[in-house]
Amino acid sequence: MGTRRRPPPGGWPSGIETVPMRDHAEEAPELARRDVAIVRPAEGIPVRAWITQRQSGEARVDGEAVAWAGRQVHVRYLSYEGREGWAWLWADAVERR
Repeated sequence: MGTRRRPPPGGWPSGIETVPMRDHAEEAPELARRDVAIVRPAEGIPVRAWITQRQSGEARVDGEAVAWAGRQVHVRYLSYEGREGWAWLWADAVERR
């Protein structure tokens, strides 16, 4: 199955409300990062990323790269509503801030 984690009841420990499942960002295919080493930095790297949300459409969001594998980056982002989301994105959709 996918690597997306569901938030625990009450949200993540950060206390920030999470993006509802109906509006999660579309992710790059898991198969493309299978059998590729995942690198996790000690601290997130500030990034700006393009995402496509299921209901809201395309958006450019600020966030942080929390891991990468091959040509994909795992991004923790804040939506325009101030909600926290997580998505594996193609590296071309992510740039450092």
